[in-house]
Amino acid sequence: MQLNVKLVGTLGRFLPAGSTGNKTQIEVDDSISIANLIELMNLPADKPYMVSVNDVLVPASQRQSFSVTESDNIKIIPPLKGG
Repeated sequence: MQLNVKLVGTLGRFLPAGSTGNKTQIEVDDSISIANLIELMNLPADKPYMVSVNDVLVPASQRQSFSVTESDNIKIIPPLKGG
């Protein structure tokens, strides 16, 4: 199945070549989880990312079991720092 993935901010450097606007479409197995997608995108596993699917926040506790479907829009946001 194909997913639309947006990596926000500095995470854009992990997108495949040819991606524009920090977005890409990727082909994945039907059974992929959000946790597997983070691994597939080669994102550092030890970061507390915010993840949304179709603009609905997916809690970290559900990322291993959360099911995605064809053409879902997934946004991964890096940890935010403030002052």
